[in-house]
Amino acid sequence: MALWLVRAGKRGEQEEFALNNRVAVIGWDDLPDLSQVQTREELYNLLEETYPEIQRKALLSWLSQIWPFVREMQQGDLVALPSKRRPVVYFGRVKGPYVYNPNNPEGAKHTRPVEWFKEIPRDRIDRDILYSLGAFMTVCRIQRNNAEERVVRLLEGKSPEKIKNEEKKEGEGYPADLEEYALDLIRQHIARKFKGHRLAYLVEAILQAEGYFTYLKTCTSRIPRINLHPLPPAAPDPGRGAPAG
Repeated sequence: MALWLVRAGKRGEQEEFALNNRVAVIGWDDLPDLSQVQTREELYNLLEETYPEIQRKALLSWLSQIWPFVREMQQGDLVALPSKRRPVVYFGRVKGPYVYNPNNPEGAKHTRPVEWFKEIPRDRIDRDILYSLGAFMTVCRIQRNNAEERVVRLLEGKSPEKIKNEEKKEGEGYPADLEEYALDLIRQHIARKFKGHRLAYLVEAILQAEGYFTYLKTCTSRIPRINLHPLPPAAPDPGRGAPAG
């Protein structure tokens, strides 16, 4: 059983559609129905005809993502969909072969039926697996550091097998989505350093940096409550715009 990363748009544009309609989706809307494509060479030629302005290196990268989605993914394989809207990763199982639906919205015409069955907070997933899931690819297989077996254990509610630091390798050898990886590190740092009331102080500092006047008030629950008011606009600088002497 393989574990596949399948995104739903660069900014998660098709995320809601994929989850609600129980499918995994990819883009490349200009490509026709690929169900009759039998070889990688045939698919490459179709990419070349459809996107004549795209360089060979980019076409080969697209080929390495589209071909597995159409031909290599098997029923029962796991699919991971990192959310762009919430700090979670959705997991599902492939339920059938590739399906082309021209009536689907933009970015969702090439599909695979998927039974989405679980979401796991990103902070419960080991960092090396998160880094692999941050690959800057629409589709790729995740397998480094026994990722497939460890994710299965996580989905079963068991503790994933620990990998020694000297054996651990980051990523899958694909370019990483550094923005997503950085957000994960920021979330982990905040969770470690700003527990309980300290989180309220962090929020207060951010609001003050945004130009709000704040003060903390302790409620009956003993959890600080932030009251805020916009700062009044600064008085105009009488010297600004005055002609030089």
